[in-house]
Amino acid sequence: MLFSQGGQNYFESVPGGSYVEANAQQGWQRLGVVIPSQLQPGPCQVAVDVEGMMSQTRTIIISPPATAPVISAINPHTVGPGDLIWIEGTGFSDSDDFELTDSAGRVYVKRSSITSDPGTAAMNIPMDAPDGEVTLRAIERRSGTNVAGKAVAFTVTRGPRPAEVSAEWLMQVAPGQWLDLPVWSESPIISADRVEISFTQREQSQIVPIADPKVLRVQVPRSLLPGDVTIRMRTWIGDKVSEWSVPTSFRLLAKAAAPKLYSLEIVPVRAEAGFKQGERTITTVTVDESDYPRVRVPMELLSQSLSRGPVEIVTRVWRGGQPSDWVRSQVGFQWPTTFVDGKIGSLSFVKRIYIGPDTPDRLLVYRGESLLLQGTFPVESVDKLQVSLENDAHVQLLLNPTKVVNPAEAKIKLPQDLETGEWRLTIRNQDDGAALVLPTRLQFAKEN
Repeated sequence: MLFSQGGQNYFESVPGGSYVEANAQQGWQRLGVVIPSQLQPGPCQVAVDVEGMMSQTRTIIISPPATAPVISAINPHTVGPGDLIWIEGTGFSDSDDFELTDSAGRVYVKRSSITSDPGTAAMNIPMDAPDGEVTLRAIERRSGTNVAGKAVAFTVTRGPRPAEVSAEWLMQVAPGQWLDLPVWSESPIISADRVEISFTQREQSQIVPIADPKVLRVQVPRSLLPGDVTIRMRTWIGDKVSEWSVPTSFRLLAKAAAPKLYSLEIVPVRAEAGFKQGERTITTVTVDESDYPRVRVPMELLSQSLSRGPVEIVTRVWRGGQPSDWVRSQVGFQWPTTFVDGKIGSLSFVKRIYIGPDTPDRLLVYRGESLLLQGTFPVESVDKLQVSLENDAHVQLLLNPTKVVNPAEAKIKLPQDLETGEWRLTIRNQDDGAALVLPTRLQFAKEN
């Protein structure tokens, strides 16, 4: 094997052990060879010499010497047995291992689970890990040198533990506005009877109870000033209380924040679901508006026709008086089965539209349809929002948003008698008047 780099050639013999795939005459061969120690990190050309006949060259990249992955943070900092932790750092690979040492000195080795972010990995805490301080370090396995990184400590407990705020998802608001509290894990609040949040500014702390421990939203005290503040959380189970979470830095605005939209969905006037087994459609149902986007499963009817095996769900919607084609939902179930409340989970009937640079300039809607807005609303509840439609003739209509199950969503019913044409939609906080104008115009059309 010939390695060429920087005008220098290095030959390494192949020690044997190669094998042939497919057939001995034309098959691919795999050769194993040690990389010459003289090579430097960077591009290198390689070729194979067989009895004086040289193959074409290929370029490979020589990596720097193996170094252990570096763990910069573990979230949450306090967890229970079986909880998922997020591990932030650099140099992670799916071939690396994480070595966890519990408070009793036992060592657990787990393979790294890489997420969509190359700088973040994840793993679950062993169920039998005892309470106390644990340490975690990463071990590099790719090079075979098993280089281990520096250990990082965190805490395992079976008692109450604090919910920990994920700072990167906090929406900036002003004093007096409502703040959604995204957390690294909702596990601490599942069994919590009470959740409290502490706001600290200029060495003065205010503790505010959260009204519903299962809905992490709180009104920022009006007595706080615009500027830096730190927030911490703790939970109660009966008369037992957790430690305060690690502090999270946050900056309060001087001016009220407007609602923030991430995406929206069109809710059609009619949606249907079909239940198929193989190529045969067993039955179809109309989705009730109160269930949408979930589907009530007609168990009695299906039990008369289904055989044991997979059941596929297909969907279609009616828009502008016309039905769409049936579309596979990628959701189904194995028969026989049961459903706790008689309904299957949420289905995607109409493609979600994300708000951003690629948002279309115009969105076609029909009278009587609804819009489901997904975002962050710095008000007590969505009924404290004001939604208006205005056309180019400055005709303005006020709409009443309604609550849905998810507090981060608001539903708006579009009028049945609205004039055709383009309309601009504005969402405004009733209390402070801060407003967001939807970046896309609604194009109202008549039914076909």
